[in-house]
Amino acid sequence: MNIYDRNSFDIDSIDQNSKGLQLAKMLPLSRIIIGLYGLAFDFLVIYCIYYKNPDWFRSTFPVLFTLATILLCMCLIFTCNIVVGTKAKSLSLQEKHDYNLYLYYKMYNRRKGYRNFALLSLARIDSMTGDREQCANAVSLISPDFKNDDLTVIKEWLETEDAPLERENFKEQKQPKKSVLLIGSLIVFYGLAYAGLDVDMFYFSNIPGYFALLSGAISAFAFAYIYTLAISVILTRITRKKIAKPIIVVILAVLTIVMYLLIGTESYNYCRYRHTGNYYGDKSYDAEDDMYDDFAYTQTEDYEGEHNIDMSSEPLNDLDIMNMMIVLGGYLKDQGIIEDYYTSIAISFSAKGNVRGTVYKDDEYEYNLYDNGTKQDENGNECLELVLEAEPLDEEGNSLGQAEAILKGFYLVNIETNEIIDEHKTHW
Repeated sequence: MNIYDRNSFDIDSIDQNSKGLQLAKMLPLSRIIIGLYGLAFDFLVIYCIYYKNPDWFRSTFPVLFTLATILLCMCLIFTCNIVVGTKAKSLSLQEKHDYNLYLYYKMYNRRKGYRNFALLSLARIDSMTGDREQCANAVSLISPDFKNDDLTVIKEWLETEDAPLERENFKEQKQPKKSVLLIGSLIVFYGLAYAGLDVDMFYFSNIPGYFALLSGAISAFAFAYIYTLAISVILTRITRKKIAKPIIVVILAVLTIVMYLLIGTESYNYCRYRHTGNYYGDKSYDAEDDMYDDFAYTQTEDYEGEHNIDMSSEPLNDLDIMNMMIVLGGYLKDQGIIEDYYTSIAISFSAKGNVRGTVYKDDEYEYNLYDNGTKQDENGNECLELVLEAEPLDEEGNSLGQAEAILKGFYLVNIETNEIIDEHKTHW
C-alpha cells in the first residue's frame, strides 16, 4: 500500500500515542491561535486608536497596519515551525516519519512546492530505515522538475542494493535564526505602521526629532525589504536560479535610499525643525513677502495707545502658536468667516510676525494667520494677537501674495484659556 496516496491511506491509522504525531498537531493549532490573535490585534488598533484619533494618521494607515500585522503573523508562524522542527530532531526515525506524514496530509499536500519538500523529507527517512518500497512511492510523487541534491542521493540509492543511508549522506538542513527572524519581522512591522502616521501632527507634540528620523529610516528599510523580497522571488521564478546574496544586498541598499527619499523626508524635516526651530516643509514664502522686510506698524487715530505691539515680549514656542492658530481656525469656522479649517498647519515665516500659517484655502482665497506678538486684553490677561488675511488665488490656484491680500480681522487668543476675542480692528 502506498501510504502517500490520499485515496489509499487513512491518516487516522497513525499511532495516536506517537510523540511525532502529538508534536505535529501543534503546528496547525499554533497557526489558528496566531491568526486569531493577529485579527483581534488588527481590529483593536484600527477601531480603538485609528478611528478615535484620525488626525494622527493617514488614510492609508488601516491598509498598511493590516499588511504589517499579516507579515508579522507569518513570521511568527514560521518561527513556530522552526521551534517545533528543532524539537522533532530529537525523535526516533519512526516518530519523525509520523511527524512528517501527518504534516504532509494536513498542511503540505495542497501546494506543489510544499508537497515536494514534504515528500522529500519522508523519502529521506524511508531511505534511512531501509524501506525501499515506500521511499520509491514518495519519490514517484515528487514533481519531475524538482531539483535537490538529497533527492539525487536517494534515487541513486534506490538503484542499488546498498545498506540504508545514514544521516551523514544528506546535507545539513539550515534554518534561519529565530532571533534574527523575530527582530527582522518586528522592524518591518514597525516600519509599515509608522508609514501610516501623519508626521505633520508631530509638530504639535514633544516627540524627539531623532526618534522621527530613525523611524523614517526604518520605514524606508521596511518597504525596501518587501520590494527586494518580491523582486528576488520574481527573478528566481524567471531564471530558475537562486539569486546571489551580493545582488540582493545591492538591491536592498538602493531601494532603501530611494524609499527614504520618497517617504522619509517628512521625518527628516521634523528632526531639523526640532533642532533648529525652522520648518523645512514644501511650503515656502511668496516673493511678495520681501516687501514686508521694512514693515513698521503704524498706530491709527482710533486705536492710539490701545493696540501697540509689545515688541519686547518674549515670543511663544512655535508649536504653541500653531495650536492657537488651530483653535482660532475652529472659531472662524463657527463664525462663518471660513467654511472649514485645517487641523494640521504648515508654518513659514514673515516680517509681519514670527509665524505664518495657512488655516484654510477655498476656490478663491488662501486664508493666512500671522503671529503679531503678545499683548494684554482689557482684563490684563496675556494673549497672542493673530491677524487674518485672505490672499486671492490665480487661475491655477496659487496665491497672488500678500500684496493683493485682504485684511479680515485681528484676534486675541488667551494664552492660558484659549478664549478668543475679536478686536474688530481694520488696519495693521
